Amino acid sequence: MPNTIPLNQALLQEAEELLDSIGLTVDDYCNLAIRQLLITRRIPFEMVAPSHLPSKQPNAVQGETRNLVRKMYALAEQLERLHEGRHFTPDGHMVGSIGEVIAEQRYDLTLYEASHPVHDGWTPDERQVQIKTTQTSSVAISEQPDYLIMLKLDGHGDCFEIYNGPGGPAWQCAGKRSKTGQRRIAINKLIELNEHIALLDRIPRRQAFSNPSTQ
Repeated sequence: MPNTIPLNQALLQEAEELLDSIGLTVDDYCNLAIRQLLITRRIPFEMVAPSHLPSKQPNAVQGETRNLVRKMYALAEQLERLHEGRHFTPDGHMVGSIGEVIAEQRYDLTLYEASHPVHDGWTPDERQVQIKTTQTSSVAISEQPDYLIMLKLDGHGDCFEIYNGPGGPAWQCAGKRSKTGQRRIAINKLIELNEHIALLDRIPRRQAFSNPSTQ
């Protein structure tokens, strides 16, 4: 019984045309390649691995981010136990950056470069989104965003959704401007507002994240 090798038909056709131009058939080429294999005791052509390895799968990156953030908070807690009276809790730009990367992993949006004015990212349907992250009972906003995602980091590094919807309701309920130009709004108020946001007015979540209350 003759040997048969399954081949991609499109590739086979291209190979036949090329080999025909130099007076060979596919069978001729296969016989030549096998003879060279036996004579040289090696593959008769160079085999090179791709120059760029595939990047990590999104779920792997999400899991690694979550674990690193939790480790960071655990280290801060250990330092505070070692040095009583000193605080090592992450804050400022670090907390903001943590929230932004978690939001990009969790929601269907793409981040702008750091320090972009007002909005931190955009969605495929071109909605502009501001991402705020806090560890306290309130958050400060300086301008009314088109859409707002509000996240809270707890003392263990876990991240929870507080608000996801148009920026208008949050802006309208925020307090008076402070000397720094910011207006604060309580987390409890944002949770209350969030209960009345229609599904179509929310930034969609990626498939890997179906529970809005956890990371």
